Amino acid sequence: MSGGGFNAEGSGKIKSPGPDVDGQGLISDRGIAGCGSVGTWVLKVEAGFGYRWGDFAPTPFSGCDLGAYRSKASAGRAAQALGPGARTAVRLRSGMRVAAFAVSGADAPPSVTLTEPGGRTIGVPGEVYAATPDAVTLRYAPRVTTYVLVRQPRGGTWTVSVDGGSSAVTAVAVADGLPAPGVAARVRGGGAARVLSWRARRIAGQRIVFSEVGAGLQRFVVATSRSRGRLRFTPADGPRGTRLIVATVEQDGLTRSSTFVARYRAPGLVRPGGPGRVRGTRRGSRAVFVWGGAARAGAYDVTVSVTDGRRLQLTRSGRRLVVGRLFKHDRVRVSVRARTKAGRLGRARSARA
Repeated sequence: MSGGGFNAEGSGKIKSPGPDVDGQGLISDRGIAGCGSVGTWVLKVEAGFGYRWGDFAPTPFSGCDLGAYRSKASAGRAAQALGPGARTAVRLRSGMRVAAFAVSGADAPPSVTLTEPGGRTIGVPGEVYAATPDAVTLRYAPRVTTYVLVRQPRGGTWTVSVDGGSSAVTAVAVADGLPAPGVAARVRGGGAARVLSWRARRIAGQRIVFSEVGAGLQRFVVATSRSRGRLRFTPADGPRGTRLIVATVEQDGLTRSSTFVARYRAPGLVRPGGPGRVRGTRRGSRAVFVWGGAARAGAYDVTVSVTDGRRLQLTRSGRRLVVGRLFKHDRVRVSVRARTKAGRLGRARSARA
């Protein structure tokens, strides 16, 4: 949880709008998404679906190894619907592992045929969902759109032809395949101060979440959209030994990959330092105590003893305490100990007023 938002991840079988997806899921304050391998044993591609809270319906075949959809119809035909028998041109770049076409219809998911440079054709079967060695197709009624996921598309000019009896085509968009994120990282430094440095391929819509993982612990370190950077951090309290840094890569809100990218040796459980000098001042019916900060302190445990019989155990995030309702001859003693966020206590210091 960070920045006022929330997110949670899981893995297993994802119920997507069409085929089930074996992979990862993500739910957050922005929406819900799934990602994994879709298709047959011949054609396995990393794709998924996404739903932003408030949207009409999820967007299948998006994110993961695909970029955002962009309009690709030729300028002369983009402004008008294409009826049966009409065609339009779409240009794809070379070297992509996968690409996805989104062909929107006027009143139903349209039937189209894709022709790649060289003449090979990919048709859309009549079923809602179908998979072949070359492509995965999905007729998605909520968005009145036919999606075609193509494996290793040839670069150049493709033709989108509207089949006879099909709904008119109102728009054609393509989600280009993405290169590998290429995340690399390392941890330097020793003791309680470490520096995480990283670099990754710059990809629009990419976000990287770094976490620290060790025996019995997992802790968020930082989330960033920067392709390179450095961050000073303090290892989480836990057993001494090897800690791993995990980089979870998100693409347009979908979890694309999660890999170990660095490791380091953690010092083990760390005690906080002792607080600075504790000073007590009497001000009429009150006693005011202040003390100096302690290293690695997340809070301070304070024990208060008053000669009128009061015994108090308090926790303070700050370094000041006021004890009230005192009579002239009452005496107050305060003992202060620092506490780490993991709950380990340091040595005590005390004062009287």
